[in-house]
Amino acid sequence: MSRQTRVLALTAMAVVILGTGCIENHGSSDDKNYVDCGDGTLCEVIIVGDKECILKPCGSDYCISCEEEQKQENDYIKVSPSALTVSEVNQSGIISISMLAEPSAPVSVTAKVLDETEIELDLDSFVIEPANWKNAQKIYVSGIDDGERDGDVNTVVEFSFASEDARFASLEPLTVEVKCIDDGRYSGSDVIVKQYTYLETSEDGKHVAKLGVHLAKKPTSTVTLNVMSSDVTEGAPDKTVLSFDASNYSVEQILYIHGVDDNESDGNQQYTIRFNVVSEDARYAGASVESLTMTNFDNEDAYPSGTYRIRLMAANTTSGGDQSYEDGPGIRIFQALKPDIVLIQEFNYGNNSEESIRQFVDTAFGPEYSYYRGGGSIPNGIISRYDIISSGGWNSNVVTNRRWEWAVIDLPGHKDLLAISLHLHTDDNASEMRPLITKIQSKMTADQQNYYLAVGGDFNTKTRSGTEGRFATLFTVNSPYPADQNGNEYTNSSRTSPYDWLLFSPELDKLEVPVVIGKHSYSSGHVFDSRVYHKGCALHSGVNELPDVPPVQASDSRALEMQHMPVIRDIQIVVE
Repeated sequence: MSRQTRVLALTAMAVVILGTGCIENHGSSDDKNYVDCGDGTLCEVIIVGDKECILKPCGSDYCISCEEEQKQENDYIKVSPSALTVSEVNQSGIISISMLAEPSAPVSVTAKVLDETEIELDLDSFVIEPANWKNAQKIYVSGIDDGERDGDVNTVVEFSFASEDARFASLEPLTVEVKCIDDGRYSGSDVIVKQYTYLETSEDGKHVAKLGVHLAKKPTSTVTLNVMSSDVTEGAPDKTVLSFDASNYSVEQILYIHGVDDNESDGNQQYTIRFNVVSEDARYAGASVESLTMTNFDNEDAYPSGTYRIRLMAANTTSGGDQSYEDGPGIRIFQALKPDIVLIQEFNYGNNSEESIRQFVDTAFGPEYSYYRGGGSIPNGIISRYDIISSGGWNSNVVTNRRWEWAVIDLPGHKDLLAISLHLHTDDNASEMRPLITKIQSKMTADQQNYYLAVGGDFNTKTRSGTEGRFATLFTVNSPYPADQNGNEYTNSSRTSPYDWLLFSPELDKLEVPVVIGKHSYSSGHVFDSRVYHKGCALHSGVNELPDVPPVQASDSRALEMQHMPVIRDIQIVVE
């Protein structure tokens, strides 16, 4: 809408932004002032200061000036909507960026949030190529729960453009107004507990947790913190009482948590440090202080000293009807590659009874493996040679027939693995990625654990664009990627798209060692395709390499209903 839009009438009026702001006909039945919004709609005009202000869109109290509206429009790029509402808890939104003309060169788009404490974007930059200029780019906007009762906050997302095409290089930035609805909750505490170390102790005394405690506000009477351990046979604080008053409330008191040697080979154990606050000051009386979940490392470790080579696999390799495993191709591939930990998709077999699933795991991997199978008609799961300490899942924000499943696995050494198995939506996978990252971060915070992280499965991504940026906060996502003998990193049945991923957190990524099969060494992991093994690879002059991976058959990866190629990566852990 521009200043040339016909104004039916215009008079000064008080600024009270209420009502719908527009009507669906070209006549006015009252004494209000309207402009033609297009599509047979009139939008109300008011005066804010000395500017015309248009109430738009319908049903909203969002107000945009004519000058701002004019700036939102150009002949080349459209950003919509011009206004958006999200919330700190459960309401997100989408901004669409559409090209109105074909560019002669790539157009770089950068998104900037004015107030990064209120909202976040799943993507802050991208490139529109001339070949796909007609495809709108979606940016997902989420509110940030800041733990404060700060009311609803308005902020702005600004999009700027760069290109060798002069038409796009000269464009002014476009903006979207975003309102973030406050959830009204205060999650802070005036008792401050600072963590100087990981929440880890050990029976041999090598790991001691260090905490610092002080008060944020001056109390009117003495504040006493009683410090307690849920299991004094595993760990205990060096002080059980901390006392603060008006003279020392801001002075940090140091608290050490020590592991206790129980002389039992019981593995790594978790326990909790709790705080009970007592005071006559109403601000502090009974104040809630978050408990800390500790891990005490056993010095009679179930894993003796030595070097442990561990293979992880992402596998959507079903070839049976109804997205299920059958006796044959998928099982033979598991038997050949011998993974230690599998992030499996479409985890269906037989009648899906406990007996059927146990039979599948025993046959494909071995009776020593444990497993966790999630819910939905297309379940994800985790199968592991190493003990699964805990497991669970999070509901997808897009589909109901599959979830994001996780398991905490007891690896050799003093650090556990949080493994996440995924099967993202075919058409809307990008909208699942940001909420998933938030779930992973929240779990680590809740568990107070410094886990290794591995996420793997069928992401249904036709390109790597976008996925790398969305997962970079927690995982190493840069190339090189796992590949087959010919360097092909794609995993769908036609080997044309990178559907399947196996990503490690930076700490786990540092432990990666090459996957060695036959004459080949894959420094960044391997994409397995029996067709390449059968026909041979360019590097080996067409030699048949199937004898390197028994009992795989040449036809396994081209079975009629075979989904994708599995991805494997190896790590090495040294236990001293």
